[in-house]
Amino acid sequence: MKRTLFGITTVFLSFSLALLAAEVVLRVRTEESWPTAWSGLFGATFPHSELGTGEWVASDPKLGYRLNPAMDGINSLGIRHQEIPPSPQAGGFGSWY
Repeated sequence: MKRTLFGITTVFLSFSLALLAAEVVLRVRTEESWPTAWSGLFGATFPHSELGTGEWVASDPKLGYRLNPAMDGINSLGIRHQEIPPSPQAGGFGSWY
């Protein structure tokens, strides 16, 4: 049992290291420098400006991005819909209270 588990673990680790090595080699060849490839592999930031959507999206601190309210057909909430009226007053018609 121990021998089988050791064999499976060895194969898994070997395969994982081979994939990691291939990823690093491909990134170094693509980025053409080791520091750029390293930061691309282990960097934690993802720019929101590279979405390729032009002006359709706007940066949002909570969501990362949302639909741009300045575009036609997008309301102030960033939804493809006409403007949504404010909720009714307490006790009024259609009230949820």
